[in-house]
Amino acid sequence: MDWAAFLATIRRQVELYTQQFGQQFGQQFGQKQHTTLGGVVDRISIKGGRQLSGRVSISGSKNAVLPILAATLLVEGPVLLTNVPNLKDVESMCRILRHLGVRTHRRENGDLEVEVVDTSPYRAPYDLVSTMRASFVMLGPLWARRGIGEVSYPGGCVFGHRPVDLHLKGLEGIGARGNRKSFVNSKIW
Repeated sequence: MDWAAFLATIRRQVELYTQQFGQQFGQQFGQKQHTTLGGVVDRISIKGGRQLSGRVSISGSKNAVLPILAATLLVEGPVLLTNVPNLKDVESMCRILRHLGVRTHRRENGDLEVEVVDTSPYRAPYDLVSTMRASFVMLGPLWARRGIGEVSYPGGCVFGHRPVDLHLKGLEGIGARGNRKSFVNSKIW
């Protein structure tokens, strides 16, 4: 990575931000235009006499890999996902997948091997689903591949209740039918 170009890009973005918004926010909140914690930040200042060089490894995105993991329910044969972050939500999703008949194996390099080995399980257990909000994305692939899917309303969100009605309306729009009691049941009948 060319650190000089990277820092120049950051400087240009900060300058643009300052020109467009910095003065407006500073005047609105009566703050001086300088770098502060908890206040308006209109510039980044890096001091030192050394040139930066090296490489930075960027981890994969949790919010990208969770729906991809759910989509592996649709695939026949093995799937290899690379650069999968080693996070609690990813492991929770893998536990749910294992319960739904999917073999998962994390390699030392961070890659994740996934393969559906049993297509009969269709119900994601509450004790696993309740630990994370993203588990609800399993419902569509379960219904599409197995004709039925049961997933309890998701938990795990520190931001409070976040509805899933749009997700359900989308499934109903493509033909799924079910109930909305304690378990969401998407079933064709």
